[in-house]
Amino acid sequence: MLNGKRLRITAALCLLAALGGCFKDVSYDTSYVLKPLLQSASGSDVEALEGTLAYAFAADTSEWEVTSYEDALAGIITSRRDPSLKDNAPMATAEPYEAEGTRGWLTMRITRSSALVVAVNPELRLYGYRQQGFGENMPRLYSTVVFRPWKQSYDESKSWFMRNDFYTPPLEAQYIIEPYVETTEGATPEQLTSLKAYAYAVDTTDWKVATYDDATLGIITSKYDEEETKRNPMATASRDSGTGNFTMTVSGTPLMVIVADTRNRRYAYSRQDIDLSGGPYSARLTFRPWRTDSVYVEDGWRFVNNYDPEAEPENGTTLKTRQR
Repeated sequence: MLNGKRLRITAALCLLAALGGCFKDVSYDTSYVLKPLLQSASGSDVEALEGTLAYAFAADTSEWEVTSYEDALAGIITSRRDPSLKDNAPMATAEPYEAEGTRGWLTMRITRSSALVVAVNPELRLYGYRQQGFGENMPRLYSTVVFRPWKQSYDESKSWFMRNDFYTPPLEAQYIIEPYVETTEGATPEQLTSLKAYAYAVDTTDWKVATYDDATLGIITSKYDEEETKRNPMATASRDSGTGNFTMTVSGTPLMVIVADTRNRRYAYSRQDIDLSGGPYSARLTFRPWRTDSVYVEDGWRFVNNYDPEAEPENGTTLKTRQR
């Protein structure tokens, strides 16, 4: 009887030990890696940003916030309920993240399920903060923050609250395109209504329009790397029903202006240096579809005809272009 009882106890202990092996320890200990990025102008590509500082607090953005650039720089958060209440003791301060192929990355160790993270760049004098959650047994978490000096205050992807206490509205100018077409040699130019136009704050020394299709979509290509493109123009022109001209508001210089004649399937682009503090800037250009040149320059505009009518299918439904 005693031996049987001992056997049952031993079996129970073995079962408990086996079950215990089914449960893993739950902990929060994460290496938080932050990648700061810079977008210097609207529509421009983002690039790595160095010199950023970052902190983490055992707090929540529903109760705490960062109220000034000076506080962000010093690692201070403020109570939303009582602005006189400050917390200047972050639980973690970021250090450089050293790994091949990285530039400006930061890292800090977080041992909570959630933390208020602050990021500040002293050179740009921009800062932001967010609530960051961490999963159970998560060894590493990567995150990005994008600094946009051309914007004032904005919420980045509904996560970062970005602030620019020193924001100055950019200078803007109205750019007016007066497009004409000379249908036959020597004919009186007539106003062109079938047109698309865009502008980038880049230099034509470095960028080009590769095809007619790209011109109609506002896409430009690097002259040094055919795989590198930009697809977000600073400005897109619209037609003024009163004058028939096309206008857009620009805020950068030099300008690369792209104009596509969608009736004759030609396009042109030019570098334009304008005074943003001045009045409206006008540029007139004339398309000459009777010309057989594939490329020619006139009044600073590079006109291109890379449409190949022989590449058009018989039903004429699909446009194809040739690279020039």
